[in-house]
Amino acid sequence: MYPYDPNFNGPKYSEAQMREKDQQIWSQNQQIKQLNDQLSGQQIALTMSVLSPFSYSFDEYIRQCPVNALKLQSKLFDAKLKGKIIKWNAQVVSMWGTSANLLIHPSSGETPYNATLHFTPDTIPENLIPGKSTWIAAKMVNFGDNLNQLQLEAVKESSVNIPDLSITYARIKDLFNPHAQQAAEQLFESWGKAQFSFIGKIKYFNEITNDSNYCAQLEVIVVQPFHDNDLEKVIIIININDIAVISTIKDHPQSHFEFIVTPLVRRENRHELLLQGITQIFSHSFRAQQLPINLIPDNEQLIQRRSASPPNFLYNRWINIVQGNNPIPEFYPMPQPYPIPPIPSPKPYPIPEPYPIPPPIPPFLLPKPPIVIIPPIVKIPPIPVMSDKEEAEHHYICELTAKMMSDPVSVGDNYFERAEIMTYIEQNRFHPLTFDTASISDIKEEPELKAQIERYLKDNPQRRNQTQPKPKPKTVSPDVVIPVPRTINDVPQEEIDRLIKEHAICPITKQTMTNPQLAPDGNVYEYAAVQKYLDDHSFNLPSGVHCELNQLKEDAGAIFSSISFAQENPNHPCVKAGYQEFIQQQQ
Repeated sequence: MYPYDPNFNGPKYSEAQMREKDQQIWSQNQQIKQLNDQLSGQQIALTMSVLSPFSYSFDEYIRQCPVNALKLQSKLFDAKLKGKIIKWNAQVVSMWGTSANLLIHPSSGETPYNATLHFTPDTIPENLIPGKSTWIAAKMVNFGDNLNQLQLEAVKESSVNIPDLSITYARIKDLFNPHAQQAAEQLFESWGKAQFSFIGKIKYFNEITNDSNYCAQLEVIVVQPFHDNDLEKVIIIININDIAVISTIKDHPQSHFEFIVTPLVRRENRHELLLQGITQIFSHSFRAQQLPINLIPDNEQLIQRRSASPPNFLYNRWINIVQGNNPIPEFYPMPQPYPIPPIPSPKPYPIPEPYPIPPPIPPFLLPKPPIVIIPPIVKIPPIPVMSDKEEAEHHYICELTAKMMSDPVSVGDNYFERAEIMTYIEQNRFHPLTFDTASISDIKEEPELKAQIERYLKDNPQRRNQTQPKPKPKTVSPDVVIPVPRTINDVPQEEIDRLIKEHAICPITKQTMTNPQLAPDGNVYEYAAVQKYLDDHSFNLPSGVHCELNQLKEDAGAIFSSISFAQENPNHPCVKAGYQEFIQQQQ
């Protein structure tokens, strides 16, 4: 070791200069490292490219809050992940024959293994030993309902079998979860006020008449984004405050609509959504972009075939309802002219001689333009609001319910709502006002009256679902009054309860019985009705008591009660149609 010379006069560096030198050296090293990474072709870790990120959209709502989670997961796996090649690190739990149970992390710990690998002598991975961890390259074959039913088929890595490093088990475990249905119930609470849109076509349209909050119900076939309408049915409910939108929907019966909705409730394997508005009405030629549910397209899906015809611009495909439902005129953008640079030429080209200009055509030889006759614009004035008496005189009011009709029909000289008169005739087998024998075949269509009512309600939507005072019963003399027969809905609840307690009628059908059965809850039911009710309600009676079919017992006393009631009240609404023939057979 050399001794320190205190008289040395060489160059000296301060502490700040030393730090600056170190910073320069560190920056140079970082640049060299980046260049080496680029030259060596090091592959940067890929992000998950198979599944789309989160967004408040219709497809994300269906993914988070399905009503058939397991079936939807199975279709999603078959559509996008089946056959994909992955490369994961796994721990071998056990082996038998040509299969091995694997534990892939992250694991929930619910099962000792979460995947099964199938292999052949040619595709068996290296170090596939129980208790050891190893890297496997495999093709995804199936994903069952439980965490340990993921089936993998081992493959050898090659230029053909290239693993997709973006597919991770952690992401798949989150998406394909056997507890997804329970999680969907909890996630649904967070979607209560979220708004999203989709494009669909109305399959069924039903107006709601006896509700103070809602006025219509639509079953919609969602066409964009891609949606499984069989597994996840979509129902749109219209608020009573938005009743004016019904006329817009009826004016475009075959069109596609872009709906804005918010989630309302999930029940009976369907989504009920509350309508917030309709932003677009598309023409009949609308074609949806077919994409798998909540998936971005693969590279092969991005390859489009060139079309020889000009594209359909959006102006020709929808109607903007903000501008009064008037279609926007056709518009084709003109091509932008770009200057063409001159081509340099070493020799000047000779200027060609101009062609002689022909003489002008005499005016009398020119073709005359066709005469265009513009038809006058005829504006049909709206129908003014009528009084109750005028609406009844025009036959706009049902003579059975005293309500404004939407589907009028006639029986004889009287006019009724189709559903009401069909129900009445099926139950009573006679005309409600003349008391003549009647059947369904006596009902006649009234298309002109229906068109008049639709136009009247379009101009006066506030008259929809209006109820007028019921007409007084007809009389045959000043002192004799013939009461209008009632329907089951008109029978007081106290009378219904009394007849059920006396075992004269069935609590389910509210009608007389032909095969009464005593149930464990003490009530007597019609056998066919209670059998169907138990099948639909997990073998629970209307009272909530559990009951099996073998617990029902025939009650002969109830037959006597039903027959006695029917003989004393042959025209009562609770007497089943054709019950008099049943009484004659019993005698």
